[in-house]
Amino acid sequence: MDSLNEMFRQLTLHGDLVEQVGYSSSSEHVSTDVVGNTSATEIDSLNTIVSENGKRVAYMLGTIMSMDIHTQVIRYAKHIAKVRRLTYF
Repeated sequence: MDSLNEMFRQLTLHGDLVEQVGYSSSSEHVSTDVVGNTSATEIDSLNTIVSENGKRVAYMLGTIMSMDIHTQVIRYAKHIAKVRRLTYF
């Protein structure tokens, strides 16, 4: 499960969905933590479940309700123009 969560974390930091999907590993995560967050959804790593045989995985995505249509339109325009933000982590 730890390797799966690390893969999710790396994808949210460096993958194709950098600004689309966030990642949380905090047990004290509350709704005010996402104010100003432009991600459309966020992976809650504390709720990742892997079956005993390792063939099934369940993970929780939290929808960020402060996300609005304007941010999605801007994100799509940046995608078309191949603009990508710099990462500093």
